[in-house]
Amino acid sequence: MTEERGQGGNRVLTRAAAILEAVDLGPATATDIARSSGLSTSTAHRLALAMVETGFLERRPDGAFQR
Repeated sequence: MTEERGQGGNRVLTRAAAILEAVDLGPATATDIARSSGLSTSTAHRLALAMVETGFLERRPDGAFQR
């Protein structure tokens, strides 16, 4: 594994942790997550959807994400 690849993995984990911290405050939309994490809304949404698929988050009927 190259160093660049490892840094990318760290970045994903850091972003995922920021998303988890955002939803620990309560259900959050992608916009809410973006504001609290510093991610762009599209990145927050894409990663949150991936976290739903892997079971780290749930998606509410209103579209918000929660743990």
